[in-house]
Amino acid sequence: MIELIRNTKIDFMGKRIFALVFSALMIILGIVSIVQISRGKANLGIDFAGGTAV
Repeated sequence: MIELIRNTKIDFMGKRIFALVFSALMIILGIVSIVQISRGKANLGIDFAGGTAV
């Protein structure tokens, strides 16, 4: 197999806590965004809100 970068030693298991926290924050942010949009409290522009403006 072709090796583009040789001797990479990345400690993925050492970074698992950071990855878990980052993933959890992104999931929570997505859920909050969906709730805000569904409640109508998000400030959406004409592109996403629908309707016409001249």
